[in-house]
Amino acid sequence: MVILENMRSIKIIHFQSMEVNKNEKYYRYLSEMYEIKKSDHLFNHFKPKQNKYVLMSVINDQVISMIIYSSMKKYLYIDFVITSYDYRGRGYSRNLFNWLIKYSDKNMILYVLANNTIAKKFYVSLGFKYLSYEDQVYKMILKASA
Repeated sequence: MVILENMRSIKIIHFQSMEVNKNEKYYRYLSEMYEIKKSDHLFNHFKPKQNKYVLMSVINDQVISMIIYSSMKKYLYIDFVITSYDYRGRGYSRNLFNWLIKYSDKNMILYVLANNTIAKKFYVSLGFKYLSYEDQVYKMILKASA
């Protein structure tokens, strides 16, 4: 676990996925907050894997926003983005994405459901472009700064 920034009681923390499983405090909170169970599809995102990372915003030891992503040779694949309901619209996920954009030299790819208007607008505001559409899902890309 690495604390990347600490501003006004907000911490941005970066984990390799296998570290999240070892840190019971954060895993327990995530399980309660998002009702993650071992049988859920979401639980697979927390299984130890190489090249899988979790970037999270934390206030008073409570995870309020996180991005789970995979780092490959040329791309960062954004697997999952979530913000606690009470903190939505306050810029926490934007701060996490801004950190990724600032420090990554790779193109980012993510998938978003066609009916998720709020998420699509948010990703476009970050600079993501539509790449393709299939089965009610858009594939979007954000090219790394040269």
